[in-house]
Amino acid sequence: MKSSLVNKVTLIGNIGKEPILKATEKGHVLNFSMATNEFYSTGDAKKQVTDWHNCVAWKGLAETMSKLLNSGTKVLIEGKLKNDNYEKEGGEKIYNTQIEVTGFYLIDPKSKED
Repeated sequence: MKSSLVNKVTLIGNIGKEPILKATEKGHVLNFSMATNEFYSTGDAKKQVTDWHNCVAWKGLAETMSKLLNSGTKVLIEGKLKNDNYEKEGGEKIYNTQIEVTGFYLIDPKSKED
């Protein structure tokens, strides 16, 4: 049987800081952070764990998202995990994992113009 490999991420959460749109040689890029929350109970106490995710969108998707997303917007994103690494001065290796966004859906549609 032939196996297929899948790299797919779906998250629902809130945008952190204001997304940053930049122009590059490859087109526009939008960088933003997104918080997701997990709730669970331990005995009588209810706990919440917040995870932060670094996200990136490219080209036309980046431009569209930059017009619609701002800090606090609730959104569903779809994408894939991208791992990157580089070496700092002195030989220290830095690893970075981010989500490359391929699609999104507004859950709390508040545009920047509101």
